[in-house]
Amino acid sequence: MTEKITPQMSHTVAKTMAAIFTVMPTLVLFAAKGIVPALILLTSIAAFDLWQRRPPLPQIERRWMVPALFLAWAALSTSWAADHISSLKSLAGISGIFAGTIILALSIASAGRSAARQINTGLMIGFAVMCAVYLFEYATDGLLLQIGRDILAQGQSTLKDYRILYNSGLIILTAIAVPLVLLTWARQRVLGIGMAIGIIAAATLADAAVIIVALGVGFLAFAAARLLPRAFPVAVLLVLAAVGLSLPFNTDRLPDPRIEVPTGEGLWPPVASRMLIWRAAAENIEKSPIIGLGLNASKNLYPRATRKMVKVYYDHGPLEIFVEPIPLHPHNVMLQIWLELGLFGALLFIALIAQGFYAIANSDLTKNARAAIMASATTLLFVANISFGIWQKWWLTAIILTFILAYNFCRTLTEKTENADIGMAALHDQAERQGR
Repeated sequence: MTEKITPQMSHTVAKTMAAIFTVMPTLVLFAAKGIVPALILLTSIAAFDLWQRRPPLPQIERRWMVPALFLAWAALSTSWAADHISSLKSLAGISGIFAGTIILALSIASAGRSAARQINTGLMIGFAVMCAVYLFEYATDGLLLQIGRDILAQGQSTLKDYRILYNSGLIILTAIAVPLVLLTWARQRVLGIGMAIGIIAAATLADAAVIIVALGVGFLAFAAARLLPRAFPVAVLLVLAAVGLSLPFNTDRLPDPRIEVPTGEGLWPPVASRMLIWRAAAENIEKSPIIGLGLNASKNLYPRATRKMVKVYYDHGPLEIFVEPIPLHPHNVMLQIWLELGLFGALLFIALIAQGFYAIANSDLTKNARAAIMASATTLLFVANISFGIWQKWWLTAIILTFILAYNFCRTLTEKTENADIGMAALHDQAERQGR
């Protein structure tokens, strides 16, 4: 009886996916929201690929219970949300992204070594081009963006600071940086060094401290996870649980930028606005701390008319800035989940993160590969707790795609190591036979 072998991904499909992944980093750099249409296109190709090959699907196991419970609780929360339509739209978008990501993950996971290598190569080229484009834009003061805007607006556009516009794309780069550099280094040391220098240069030149800090967090997390592979994920989860569960009740202990302080001791304006937003989020959490106010409730809590000038005190003295109590979202994933899904949602979210780290720590990847994925996860957690809204479709898509791509990078590393081990074993056996 012969065992049925699942065919690998076709050469055409692999080439098509690799081509899309090649242009995605630069697309995200110029327009981060473009990642969602790209995911839809990739999902369509992946669905066709799965239908054509029909690989065996993973069984529904207990590990799917926590994600299912989290989504079920989010769906249930729409029933008590103040704006049912907005809440249901968010639920539909989130569900669609998860479904599309699962289809894409199944397709890539069963693609075969050749297809996986093609996709990885496309991604490496794409991120290299992304770095080169950003450095070119920095050197020319945004020449490409200026040309594009002039064409689209027929010469009527005015250029904003391109370094601010590109921040979303660069943050995605920092999230995938460690697996990307590790894979490039494994293939060729000179390219790995060049990729690392390019990423560090792009992050350093960006007009956002969060990008360079996030990159530093990623590299430090990789070193810690490599040295302490078992203790590191436990430490991350303990910090997340301690800070995340206590944050709504401790925001009053955070610096209040409205209180006058001596010049040189104040906060940066972006940090000052975050402090005010987090205080407003904590005040609203008190209204329904157990079940929350409903999915996507933070988007509709305050009308735009509530935006007003507030005097804050930063490094160089007093400054008046425009502040809205909660502009669309609290810019903190734990506060947003507390606000919308309550204590139950916060506990389920921490359980979801814990399950993810557990799966990484107990995977069959190499130590370097496991540390690299943990570094990506830690980077994303860091950024999610100081910026963006967890239900923003482009950001949610970026988070999930980062894990798919990081895993694909690291799986290639593992296969390369296994092949090397097999090769060394074969040489050892041959030497023994010759010795006899």
